[in-house]
Amino acid sequence: MKKILHVLLFTIFFYGCDSERGNGSNGDHAGVPLKKTGSTNSNSTEPNLEPTSFRDIQGETSLVTKDANVSSLGVSSKVVSPVTSKPEEPVDVPLDLSVKPNSEDRDESKEKRVAKPEATASEKTESAKPAPSSPRLNFPQTVLVGNPGNAPDSSGYGGVPYVFRIGKFEVTNAEYSEFLNSAAKRDPYRLYDRRMSGGYGGIIRFGRSGEYSYETKDDDGGKPVSYVTWESCARYANWLSNGGGNVDLQNGSYQLKGVIQPKVTLPDHSALALGEVTQWVIASENEWYKAAYYDNSKPGGAGYWPFAVSGGSAPPSNLNSNLITNVGSFKAASPYGTYD
Repeated sequence: MKKILHVLLFTIFFYGCDSERGNGSNGDHAGVPLKKTGSTNSNSTEPNLEPTSFRDIQGETSLVTKDANVSSLGVSSKVVSPVTSKPEEPVDVPLDLSVKPNSEDRDESKEKRVAKPEATASEKTESAKPAPSSPRLNFPQTVLVGNPGNAPDSSGYGGVPYVFRIGKFEVTNAEYSEFLNSAAKRDPYRLYDRRMSGGYGGIIRFGRSGEYSYETKDDDGGKPVSYVTWESCARYANWLSNGGGNVDLQNGSYQLKGVIQPKVTLPDHSALALGEVTQWVIASENEWYKAAYYDNSKPGGAGYWPFAVSGGSAPPSNLNSNLITNVGSFKAASPYGTYD
């Protein structure tokens, strides 16, 4: 199999994580993925602080990974442009990360257009492949989103000119806990929020600064992580891009200068999609929208469904239930295979 652009987009229940931070002129970097409405690697030094959440009932988050060669805003971050982050209270917002596919994915997408047999479900949901040096393999699962160059729908969203991968599920407490155990022994960036140990959280911290350890609460490992900031999402994306473990959190897909209110250089997703190195980023609105609603095989011609599943009916959900369920609890998936 040839290489593919690795653009992974995974959903995380992080409070305060928008599709892409900052304002830009392109719809690709708009804040939170909207529901359809019709319209360097050097070890970073750790200071001392505290954070905020990812996606499910009250907030949703997704991460997207992209094959590297450029940078942009909104899981498509705009062309590398420094942005000053504003420390804000976490807000329930979906976070999407995407991974740019490598040449294999690009070629595979072309082959499908040339009448290659439809890929099996297992092939479509193949997990992201971390760098060989990665000490852990518990990276978010992703699905391939092909059909590059699709037209946007009437709202103006959904058009993406490249192949990418996006998270099959939201980022879980177990996955984020692994990140914390690797990168937050002291936690100067406030990657952990004390509310994570509360009723809507799922992670408990033990020990003292320099020796912190983290565990998921009973039966909460498979639930979406909560109370994370946009900066935490960007650093998580850098951690994944750098292979996991005790790696640099300030430099990767995102360049952050500073601790709590860092200046951020955003990646260009279109450029990343042309590269050969897997990079994880926060999904742009267009990437998220396409992965959720677009169906290239829709009866009557390629187009968008009214809900994030195949067909015209609303899928089962936990909306208004005041409950957070495990990712994948509702067996309805989008045409590309994303859940929740």
